[in-house]
Amino acid sequence: MLNTKLDESINELIAINNEGWFAEYLNQHSSRFLSDLKEVINILPDKNKHIADFGAAPFATSLALIKTGYTVDSYDIAPERFQDLTSLGLTVKKIDLDNWSKETETRYDLIILTEVFEHLRGNLIKTSQNLHNSLKTGGIVYLTTPNSRSITGLYKLLFKGTSYAVSRDLYFEWNKLNTLGHMGHVREYTLKELELFFEQIGFEVMTSKSIPKKLGSGFKNEVFFKIEQLFNPLRLGSGAHLILKRK
Repeated sequence: MLNTKLDESINELIAINNEGWFAEYLNQHSSRFLSDLKEVINILPDKNKHIADFGAAPFATSLALIKTGYTVDSYDIAPERFQDLTSLGLTVKKIDLDNWSKETETRYDLIILTEVFEHLRGNLIKTSQNLHNSLKTGGIVYLTTPNSRSITGLYKLLFKGTSYAVSRDLYFEWNKLNTLGHMGHVREYTLKELELFFEQIGFEVMTSKSIPKKLGSGFKNEVFFKIEQLFNPLRLGSGAHLILKRK
């Protein structure tokens, strides 16, 4: 059922916005969207709760949750980049998390922040405080971001001289501001760094885990994926997943 809702969402979104990176990203990351949906529904099974999806583009998670019966507010740095999605029941609000002056007017039960934190280049303390204050007491942030302490990340650092686990070069990431309208990866973090940071913001870290990920096709990526699965107890997976609670 959930898989069907996601497939429907992806097909409807591509039908409206079928050019450039948008459609390609939807197709390439469908398995991640499904994993995120399962996590969110497991965290918040009550469909009467209110969810915010920050950095929601390309909106597959938001739309699939709406189709499942949830109330979701989607936020993007530049909604004007996309065709109007209101026909799908999706309203996208504009927000620049790097220059976010105050918390949202709505207090949410859950905030989704998937593959966004590594793109932020502003005051991370202020942004994270606003996330904290945009939640109801007991509210949850579901956050995913690349884990720089991974087999891939260690390999790139030792043998390629780069500090990215799942990205390309520095120029490529910054040039996304010109080509896509949003920032590429500023920095990728370890789980320990994230835990300490969010604890100091005032969150309770409910869950912190690494997820082995296959980061592309080819023999090398297959080998790295197998090694990450083997050494996952050492938290060397390429994906970092955290569940943060407002006390």
